[in-house]
Amino acid sequence: MARSAVAEPTSSRYWIALVVRAVLALIIAAVVTFSADHSPEFGLTVFAVFALPSGIATALLARRAAAGGHVDALSIRLIMISGVLTAVAGVAALVVRTNGTSALMWLLVIWAAVTGAVEFIAGLRARKTLAAAREWLAAGAFGLILAIAVVLVPGGLDQHFVGPDGVERSLTSAVVTVGMFGAYAAVLGVYLLIGGLSLKWGASADRRTEATPVESSS
Repeated sequence: MARSAVAEPTSSRYWIALVVRAVLALIIAAVVTFSADHSPEFGLTVFAVFALPSGIATALLARRAAAGGHVDALSIRLIMISGVLTAVAGVAALVVRTNGTSALMWLLVIWAAVTGAVEFIAGLRARKTLAAAREWLAAGAFGLILAIAVVLVPGGLDQHFVGPDGVERSLTSAVVTVGMFGAYAAVLGVYLLIGGLSLKWGASADRRTEATPVESSS
């Protein structure tokens, strides 16, 4: 069966973008998981550390992946736009990092909803021609789910309780929101890492197959 001329040149390059995003997301997930500080300032800081390099890498590597390939130009532009918006959101997080829980929640909702929708649409458009489209679809869906989850967090949540160790703790909107972002980063990182490595190994296998001489029957 003949392979699509669209998928091969792009998929073989784009795995790098997926792995870079995955590694950044997994690092952030680990930082959130093992940090006792889930304040709004901490949440905005870790979001900025994730969003700035992830957005820049996504935009630049998506453009590089498309070079020389007959790929759906609009899908690639959408991914580049998503990357740029993510980087801009990272800068915005640094600017408003001392503005409290409302800034954290609104920034996460707007960023996750907009970039999630953009990436999901790009995946839908390219799903029949580009192997990486399934990762775009999943990442877009994860973003939309994060936006919905944060919207459902009560803005005034502030519950105090005593833990099993006898230490008094607080469950606030910021704590829940930062925890949700950490969970999002963990799921996104694992999925994109698997997807990126699958693209790399699949492209390598295809090249080996194409390089193997085929004996012609007499």
